[in-house]
Parts: sequence; structure tokens; C-alpha cells
Amino acid sequence: MVDNYYSSIDIPQNVSVEFSSIPFKSTHENATHILSIVSNSAESLGIFGGSLTDQEWDLYISKMQKNIENIRTSSGNGLLSFNSDVQFSIGQAWVFKGKDISNFVNAFGKLMKIFKFEGLVGAGQVVHETDNGENAYIYGTYAN
Repeated sequence: MVDNYYSSIDIPQNVSVEFSSIPFKSTHENATHILSIVSNSAESLGIFGGSLTDQEWDLYISKMQKNIENIRTSSGNGLLSFNSDVQFSIGQAWVFKGKDISNFVNAFGKLMKIFKFEGLVGAGQVVHETDNGENAYIYGTYAN
């Protein structure tokens, strides 16, 4: 249902939408899947989000709500990424509660200069919607 809907609508070229399962998670995470909508442009994300208002969207949402027990959203601002041209379908996110985002991202950048990661990997700041005050994240993708 998710793939069918998003493959049938116009998505701006600099916006990516990916639906994936969450195979490895903490005991505190109840979600089984994640829908990631990413762009390097806040304006493009806003335009895309604003376009989701027609009858097709309403029908999609009404069907989806029948299959969802709970929903959680969060958003962030990517501050540093590596291998952004690599598209692997398995992703994992780690969220942190830190005192200084700048130091966190700088330390991550130093690590990534010596650690060779095959997939996309990035660090950023959580902007809103966390459970326990987390304010930073690292996201990575894997081939398997």
C-alpha cells in the first residue's frame, strides 16, 4: 500500500521517500516500520508536504490508519554525511541526548575519517519529537 501510493504521486527530484522495516531495535521501540522522507531542502520538503492534500491522500491515510497501532514522528537537520550517493535499503538510527551538538558532530566527523563505512552514514540534530529529550542522531544504511 505504501509503495503503491508513493510510486503513483509526483515527488520532487531532491526529495526521497523510503519505506523500510526496523529489524534491529531496542526493547523500548514498538515500531516495526519507518517511512523516511528526506531532502537537502526544507523548501522542497514543505512543498511536498503541502501537496499531500487531495482525495488520493485522504483515501491512502484512511486505509493506512486501519493497519497502524501507533505513530511517532520526528524530524532533524542533517549536519554531516558520508557516502551520500550509496543507496542501501536497510537503515539504522541511533539517537542521543548530548550537551553540545557541535562537539558531537565534530567527533563523529573525526571518527568517519578513519572508519571506512560502506553505506550512507550521517549525523545531525533532532529538531522535534523525541521521547526522552534526545537531540542528536547518527543514521547509517547497510547492504544486508
